[in-house]
Amino acid sequence: MFKSLKTTLIAGIMSASVLPAALAAPVTGYGADVEFATLYQTVLGVCGLSETERVEALAPAIENYSAAVVAADVPVEIATASFQELRDEFSATCGTPATDAIFEQLLPETEAIGLGNEGDTPGTPS
Repeated sequence: MFKSLKTTLIAGIMSASVLPAALAAPVTGYGADVEFATLYQTVLGVCGLSETERVEALAPAIENYSAAVVAADVPVEIATASFQELRDEFSATCGTPATDAIFEQLLPETEAIGLGNEGDTPGTPS
């Protein structure tokens, strides 16, 4: 199961290359820029997966990015800003109520901005 999920996640990451890099806002300046950028893009890469796979892969991807940010002793304000931008971009690209619930559980300090699909109006709380 894990091997299948890992393979699927890698495929999703590769499809994330269609996302504009300028929109990504990983933490920078704490000695792990490449790692942060890779982990940030991994979260966004989950958008390339099916809905079921997306729900399975999102929590581990968020946890890996947030763990790296915490391990690097990034100030809370900077980390929270990056997490918020990640949540906003993910929601606008492929957010669903299920993925928003995962963000809410793992990053409660961020706020939902509305979902990019599922018929919700962007910019309104879900």
